[in-house]
Amino acid sequence: MPSTIRTAAGFSGLLHRAPASFGIRDEDGLWRAGDLDRWASEVESALRDAGLEPGDRVLAVVRRTARDVATLIGAQRAGAVVVPADSGIPVRRRAAIAADCGARFSITHDGNGIRTHPLAGPDGAHGEHAGGLLIYTSGSSGTPKGILCPPAAVGFAVRAIAECLRYRPDDVIAQPLPLTFDYGLYQVWLAMLAGAVVRLYPEGAAGPALLGRLAADGVTVLPSMPVLSEALVRLADRRGRTLPGLRLITSTGGACAPAQVRGLRRLAPAARIVPMYGLTECKRAAITDPARADDSASGTALPGTEIRIVADGAALPAGAVGEIHVGGPHVMAGYWPVTDPVRNERFRTDADGVRWVATGDSGYLDAVGNLHVEGRLDDVFKANGYRTSAAEVEAALRAVDGVEEACVLPPRGDTPYAAAYRGAATADAVRAHLAELLEPAKHPATLTALAELPLNHNGKIDRRAVARLLEGEPE
Repeated sequence: MPSTIRTAAGFSGLLHRAPASFGIRDEDGLWRAGDLDRWASEVESALRDAGLEPGDRVLAVVRRTARDVATLIGAQRAGAVVVPADSGIPVRRRAAIAADCGARFSITHDGNGIRTHPLAGPDGAHGEHAGGLLIYTSGSSGTPKGILCPPAAVGFAVRAIAECLRYRPDDVIAQPLPLTFDYGLYQVWLAMLAGAVVRLYPEGAAGPALLGRLAADGVTVLPSMPVLSEALVRLADRRGRTLPGLRLITSTGGACAPAQVRGLRRLAPAARIVPMYGLTECKRAAITDPARADDSASGTALPGTEIRIVADGAALPAGAVGEIHVGGPHVMAGYWPVTDPVRNERFRTDADGVRWVATGDSGYLDAVGNLHVEGRLDDVFKANGYRTSAAEVEAALRAVDGVEEACVLPPRGDTPYAAAYRGAATADAVRAHLAELLEPAKHPATLTALAELPLNHNGKIDRRAVARLLEGEPE
């Protein structure tokens, strides 16, 4: 897998080389590279004075501000393995993350300055993975699971994504997502590389006011997700507004269905709609070429990387459905601790040194190498004897007039196969339309309309919370 992408020694190095046009705008103003560099140096000094050793894990409790970006950079410069934790998540969850990774310090920045707090974690492992990221994602289990992201893999991923998306120095990039979510955090690194301005929006900004703020802030690039896209399109249609200044919309975190692409084109007539596919374990795997016509695929493999479709240990030909495997320098070190072979059975390194991860997603490659994602392997289940996927049924539900978003819950033990949706359509009307889209055996046993489908901290539908609502448990 030849590559022209240079590997960075560390992601904080991007700040030193950032063009003069780079900046971060938050609720307090526009901040340039010199501001971030000064703040990062203060953080680096504070951690070194506290006794940090290379490889120590540092829990960085961050908000969506330029100073908190500098906190991450300063901790990385000090040689920490940086563990971002959003200030909005419950204290108990932050404590669980700190305990899982053996964090030696936590660090925060408030109006009174930098605060470092010693924790019970052990000393660093002689500098191993110093300067890396440890990003926690709950996944489908709800148990915190840390993915160790070495500086070289992060640097490669940033440059490979930049080569595909081609951000520009005159871009203003919207960032309404947590800095603990890699899709949000990487927007900062991409802005540094391109010399663009990234607009950090505070928690709660991704509501009705966001449409107006995107226009007022002159946003040209919108990194979006299905739930956010649906909300913006619905609001824009209701108000008869568009965002003519947007030139690029990327979409990940779920399927960007054709109906959603059409809605985004109404929202931003001049924008390219770029579906993507990835997971924190390799950051990004596939991106649609912005110069190509939009289609329903998730794009082709990043430069210098490879995607294979695998079943029973063998690579499958074009058109065959199997598990998606991703290989290349962007595949991360593994789940913490990376020395645990059970936790890391999805990762492997070939004899030629290429790092691979089995994604747990199913899909296929078409004849020209476009990736088509069908859903999670663990979301495939039998419904009345038929092989059914949650993604397939959710797509059918979203295709029904009056359904704005949907969530399918596969059967588990004595809990039957169920679905919930948000929208004005009645359950009877939805079932009538499903009869035209799905075999009767694939219809959910129960179908419930909810006023809202709860979201997790990263803006994705929280399936466990939906299940609790359907079971009548309070949130």
